Amino acid sequence: MNAPITGTCEARFTAVREAFARNFAERGEVGAGLCVIVGGRVVGILSAVGLNEAGERPLAPDTLVNFYSVGKPLIALLAFAVRRCRPHRLDDPIVSVWPEFGVGGKSGATVRQALCHRAGVPAIREPLTNRDLWDWERMAEALGATAACGNLEPVMLPYEHLPGH
Repeated sequence: MNAPITGTCEARFTAVREAFARNFAERGEVGAGLCVIVGGRVVGILSAVGLNEAGERPLAPDTLVNFYSVGKPLIALLAFAVRRCRPHRLDDPIVSVWPEFGVGGKSGATVRQALCHRAGVPAIREPLTNRDLWDWERMAEALGATAACGNLEPVMLPYEHLPGH
């Protein structure tokens, strides 16, 4: 899909703009936005308007979308801050602080592996609703119950290589 790209970026970030465009032309992206800040100054801000997956409604630069991995560093910082109140070691098993996590081949996964996104659970394997995503107990239950291996084939075992996304 080719979507018109709006916005500007400094000439030194032309390669970023080109990669952004390739996401639409070559990888089927349907809508995206990007803001590059260097030294506290915006040096590039791009958006591309496409259609949603059903091909019905165009995405706009201010359309709210979900994002995933950007929370990982925040969780790691929080975990380090919590260590002051409730000491734990990074190489302690997750089950030492969350016993329910130990099902499905994950009992040996460590806090360090979880913070590195290598605890054997790259995704929750059961269907969730939008409401579930805001329910702490429901999400903890679903994540804890997810086995390190998928329903039909292994997904990944703790500390195996994790592909980026």
